[in-house]
Amino acid sequence: DPTKLFPRLAAVAPNVRIDRSGRQIGFWYQLPELAPRHRPVLFIGRVCGGQPTTYANSAAAVIDANFSTLWPTEPDALPADALLALLHSSWVWANLEAICTVLGGGALKVEATDLRRLALPDLTAGDIKRLASLGRDLLTRRGRDVATAIDDAVGYALTPDGATPRPVPGLRAFAEQALSHRSRH
Repeated sequence: DPTKLFPRLAAVAPNVRIDRSGRQIGFWYQLPELAPRHRPVLFIGRVCGGQPTTYANSAAAVIDANFSTLWPTEPDALPADALLALLHSSWVWANLEAICTVLGGGALKVEATDLRRLALPDLTAGDIKRLASLGRDLLTRRGRDVATAIDDAVGYALTPDGATPRPVPGLRAFAEQALSHRSRH
């Protein structure tokens, strides 16, 4: 239909905003004002071919909808560095492998709803301090030693006082097996 205007050809509803009197106050091609979710502290890819990885948004860049974004909403929220380390743990990886959707090509689809359902350990002030330090380490170096230290810290937080063994090695094995299985498809 040659009389159909361009905004009506879009696959999604355009960003037209109208005030109470019915007067247009925004145009269909304008982006909304940036909110904290657009410049998050941390972000994670919504489609992950390998191990889901969380990134720190140190530059306060605008992050698009291909990523799930995380930002503090309360003054006593878990520090970003601690959350970064926690999200790099085998505990979180295994949980994401168990609760997220595997796409046809074997990629893992990590949605915001999946992140909201994550069972996180009850952390003490000492656990948070240790994870925050490890999260700062992740900003400059990633490797097996940092991953092991994070798993040890999370395993300690998950294990009742005096109990052994810590569950983390089994979690890493489960997550690696799940990744291997979905990568074959």
